[in-house]
Amino acid sequence: MRAVLRDRRKYAVCLLLAALLYFLNNTLLKPCSGGLLNRFCRCWLNDMLAPVCLLSALNIMLAPAGREVTDLRIILLIGLAAGIFWETAGPVINPRLVADPWDVAACLAGSAAFAAATGNLIPLPAGPKKGSML
Repeated sequence: MRAVLRDRRKYAVCLLLAALLYFLNNTLLKPCSGGLLNRFCRCWLNDMLAPVCLLSALNIMLAPAGREVTDLRIILLIGLAAGIFWETAGPVINPRLVADPWDVAACLAGSAAFAAATGNLIPLPAGPKKGSML
């Protein structure tokens, strides 16, 4: 039970930090930055934070079942699928949105950042950890 709570806390911290960074990006970084930093904040930072939130929430929901997504390949696959979905469904739902392949790359980068932050960046040599999905 303690391991489940520890895992939930780890992912809750990731989720809260991503939400805080999203808030800071929209309230401070976008309006107050300039040059390349402003371009990064306006175009890609939120796209990098989206898979961090998605994967954190997913792992929080899986924790009571003793499962978590820890395989780097699966983490990147979820980020890629989410990025492709958001970039194709977004313009259909809201015609003002524009599909951008760099946003998919930002989703992959966010997935890799999530893997690094949770200690899952290096694939396991001897198969998955106990309780991990794939």
